Amino acid sequence: MNSMFQRCSHYTLCEIAGVPYLLPFGQPVADHQRGLKLNASGVLLWRLLAKAHTFDELLDLFAGHYEASGHELPLLKEDLISFLSALYRHGLLRLSAPEKIPDRAAPSAASDSLYMEIGGLTLQLCGPAEAFSDAFAPFLLPAPQTPHQVIQVISGAPLLHRNGTLLVRNEELMVVECPACYLLFFPNSPGLLEVRLAKDGTRVECYCLPPYTEALQDALFHALRLMYLYLAQKHGRMALHSASLLYRDRAWLFSAPSGTGKSTHADLWNRLFGTPLLNGDLNLLAVEDGLPLVYGLPWCGTSGISTTATCTLGGIFLLKRAPEDRVESLPRDQRILLAAHRLISPVWTKAQLLRNLDFMEQLEPHILLCRLHCTKEPGAAVCSRHAADQYMDRGETHQSRSRISSLPKTTHVRSWIS
Repeated sequence: MNSMFQRCSHYTLCEIAGVPYLLPFGQPVADHQRGLKLNASGVLLWRLLAKAHTFDELLDLFAGHYEASGHELPLLKEDLISFLSALYRHGLLRLSAPEKIPDRAAPSAASDSLYMEIGGLTLQLCGPAEAFSDAFAPFLLPAPQTPHQVIQVISGAPLLHRNGTLLVRNEELMVVECPACYLLFFPNSPGLLEVRLAKDGTRVECYCLPPYTEALQDALFHALRLMYLYLAQKHGRMALHSASLLYRDRAWLFSAPSGTGKSTHADLWNRLFGTPLLNGDLNLLAVEDGLPLVYGLPWCGTSGISTTATCTLGGIFLLKRAPEDRVESLPRDQRILLAAHRLISPVWTKAQLLRNLDFMEQLEPHILLCRLHCTKEPGAAVCSRHAADQYMDRGETHQSRSRISSLPKTTHVRSWIS
């Protein structure tokens, strides 16, 4: 990467009562930009940036100043990325390169792009090859196609900063709504400066701070999951947090909050019955021509288990830890609501929430959907397989509303307060 980092000329290094600050003057003051308080390392790096340097040059100078040993170098590298990222966010740093870096991305030429298909939707990836995870490889297309979504990865910060209405904010994600797009920020990923998502889902611009380390590539991979799920939601495809396997030519999903044991349960099936595992963490659902489907996704949590296959969906088991293994038949409103709670498709707005609920109400008549109270013992897998067999053997259709009436019901049905 030949990009050069250079500081903005409208900030100056000052000392106030012996404490160093970077303070703005001129246009940054008119734009209400704030100054930054620096430590000794920040002062050193700011002075180094008086001359344009590549990232590797800065790292060498930074490490040389502190006479850093080999095992200290990764920590210095993280510090450097965090510092440069902070300068970018506050408009104190610019990036120049032999090629022009646009503020609004345009698709690269076909030879510079990758095309992939996920869940029947085509994505075009534009940007440095090292920015994209190898997990996308099984989904790549051999030739260009008209994309549903164009994703542009840009090395550098946006030249224009936008403001809007804050919709979501937590330690992992901040979503800001603007008139024509959403701005997404990922506080735990300093190399991923900003993502802009068009409201129709067709365009994504990801502003990144090179180099494209493994950590930045991983952060971008997971950010693109959210961009894709936004697009998929608009096309009637919703993502369920669940582990999945193939049994009797149907996909069966086990959904629960993280740490409840959904992967453990899927592994029990695999060990006891030899059922192939499809995905260890996430499954994309759809109903097409009355047929419930599960699409393969590259995103699979830490399991490393994923597939490109599309399967007919047999059912969803909502897992809950219990001292004994049993299946509980729930009222239809609870089936729909509890399953909708396990969707990770966006709910930034009221419209998205209602879209998720409508989808689950549409899907529910076509599948087995029940609560599985379970232990971590083999009997749990035997219990859920018995429920799946009963459902399949009875030949239930999508008109049925009593698919599991013959299964044991709990003696303590939890009331739901609306």
